Amino acid sequence: FLLFCAPLSSQQLEIRFLDVGQGDATLIREGGKTVLIDAGGTATIATYLRQLNVDTIDLVVASHNHSDHIGGMTSVLGSAFVRFYMDNGIAHTTATYRNTVQAVQARGAQYLQATDRAITLGEAILHILAPTSSEDQNNGSVGVLLEYGSFHALFTGDSEQEELASWLGT
Repeated sequence: FLLFCAPLSSQQLEIRFLDVGQGDATLIREGGKTVLIDAGGTATIATYLRQLNVDTIDLVVASHNHSDHIGGMTSVLGSAFVRFYMDNGIAHTTATYRNTVQAVQARGAQYLQATDRAITLGEAILHILAPTSSEDQNNGSVGVLLEYGSFHALFTGDSEQEELASWLGT
C-alpha cells in the first residue's frame, strides 16, 4: 500500500494575542507579512516582538487613540521597521497620542487613512472597517475583519453597539 500526499503549504495563519496587561495587542502573520493591531498600554510589547523575531511590521493598525491601545506604540516603532501605520484619524489630547504621532513621522512609517478596503496577506484578507464616528474614540475605532478560508475573526477595538451594528449591517 502506497500513499502519496501533496506537501502542505509552508505558510499558515498565525494569530497571537499578546499579554500587555490592560489593553489590546494582536500579532497576525501570513504569507510572509506581519500585521499588528494595537500595542497595549506599555512598552512590554517590544519584548514580545523581539522574542518572536519580529523586526519588520508591514501594517500597524491602532484601532483608536486611547493609551491602552497605543501606549506601547512608540516602543513598537522604535524596535521594528513599520511600513504602514493606520489609526482612526481622530486626534487625541494626550501626550501618548502626540508621542505616537511623532514616532510615526520620525521612523518614516507611511500613514494610511482608515477607509473601507481589503488588504491581502498571503492567503488571508484583512477587511478594514472604517470608523463610523469622527468624534468619539471608542465608536470611532478602526475595525478589522480577518478572513482566512472559512475562518473569520473580527477585531473591534473598543467599538460600542452603535458602531458594531453599523459594521454588521444590523
